[in-house]
Amino acid sequence: VRYWGNEIHTETFHALTDGTGALYFLKALCYRYIQLAHAGNFTKEQAARWFGLEHAGNVRDGYAENYQPGKMRAHRRIKACRLTGKLRTDGALGVTSFSISIQKLKVAAKAYDATIGEYLTAVLIQGIYNGFPLQSTKGPICIDLPVNLRPFCRTETSLNFFSIAEIVVDKKNADRTFSHILDDVKEQFAEKINKERLLQKFNFTVWGENCFLTRLLPVKTRNWLMKSIY
Repeated sequence: VRYWGNEIHTETFHALTDGTGALYFLKALCYRYIQLAHAGNFTKEQAARWFGLEHAGNVRDGYAENYQPGKMRAHRRIKACRLTGKLRTDGALGVTSFSISIQKLKVAAKAYDATIGEYLTAVLIQGIYNGFPLQSTKGPICIDLPVNLRPFCRTETSLNFFSIAEIVVDKKNADRTFSHILDDVKEQFAEKINKERLLQKFNFTVWGENCFLTRLLPVKTRNWLMKSIY
């Protein structure tokens, strides 16, 4: 945790939580900071009130809690095109920062009758179409979209609780317009980002972790199998 002036910054390892869980923590941090730094502006009861991340329910394993072994679906990955470019040296970190008007982004998405998520996914795909020679990249364009599972399972856990929706667009038709790409993206959002589909997917992953037979396998074999299941 770092602070400078009126800003508070946090960095969280993904082993601890996902983006939504980290945001919960950041909100709690700011909430508690205001209680302490401006104690004179609160009543005793207000100053003592918790934010809501201090209970055991906030560190429940959302996957184990919502696991339904009878409702699972194996997931096969599609071999996507691989984008090439200059590699960073081992251990190097690249950070790109953007500043964008949320209001203008809402207007742009609304013009296509799309959500911000659908619009930005289509923009990313369009960027790949424009920025890389399609004839030199084999396979479709695949975007792994992280999906917060908390709203689907009505839980507020601060631990990792997300799944991945794979948005796949065939790049054979290089002359496709942005509207065509966005229509394809919107169709896949509706098909893949729903409770039943997401639960089937993570039930399969949790099954692999809980399967007794995998615990009997040699470490190298088990590691390979777990990677395949994941």
